[in-house]
Amino acid sequence: NSVIVKIENVEQLTYEDFLVSIPSPTLLVIFEASPLKGNAVLELNLNFIFPIIDLLFGGLGLKQRNPRELTEIELSVMEKLSLKILENLAYVWEEIYPFKPEIVNLETNARFNLIMPPNETVVIITFATVVGKHESLINLCLSYRMLESIVSKLSAQYWFSSQQSEDSSTLREVIVRRNLEKVGLDIQAYCGETCLTVREFLELQQGDVIILDKNLGEDMELFIGGKPKYLVQPGIIGNKMAVQITDKIQED
Repeated sequence: NSVIVKIENVEQLTYEDFLVSIPSPTLLVIFEASPLKGNAVLELNLNFIFPIIDLLFGGLGLKQRNPRELTEIELSVMEKLSLKILENLAYVWEEIYPFKPEIVNLETNARFNLIMPPNETVVIITFATVVGKHESLINLCLSYRMLESIVSKLSAQYWFSSQQSEDSSTLREVIVRRNLEKVGLDIQAYCGETCLTVREFLELQQGDVIILDKNLGEDMELFIGGKPKYLVQPGIIGNKMAVQITDKIQED
């Protein structure tokens, strides 16, 4: 099942208005973004959480019919997943202001979440999510106190002037690299090879065993873009076949 996330809306509210607007129960991930001051909140709706948890535990990505509180095991799983989300957020922000996210607390009741004064001005970035067939929302709440020291770097004028001042060849290299990183690659793992006569091929039946040129436990070759790049060992992750890279094939 695919997971789709895209920006839905950006608005400025008070922290109290934000808390009133979100459902209960929900999951509030309170985190720090050192060295930025103050705390921020990542709000994950239960309609997003339960399909994700179902997928992680080998299910089809189904959600709960009736909303309920998260169990201790589910909270532990979501804490690790939330940290991964925040690490990706930090990666995106590297060029603006590098920071290190650290989860402070998890809260399921918005009424008890008083990490900021009720009248604190906050920016709410809302993301629309689709997990399988289930749609939901994620809210990222950033306080003005946190953004105050870097607000000048968030304007379009700042980015335009910064790009103009960079060396054109360096800028071109960055753009080319970013575009190349999005290009898909065809990856194939070859179990082995053998030779058959045309007669042997025509006589193949269901259940026949074909002996390959590889021994049991011997590394397989992983081809990327039609060229052998790595040696791998076969295995399984969940209900999916997988390979583990053991070595890199040295090129001439």
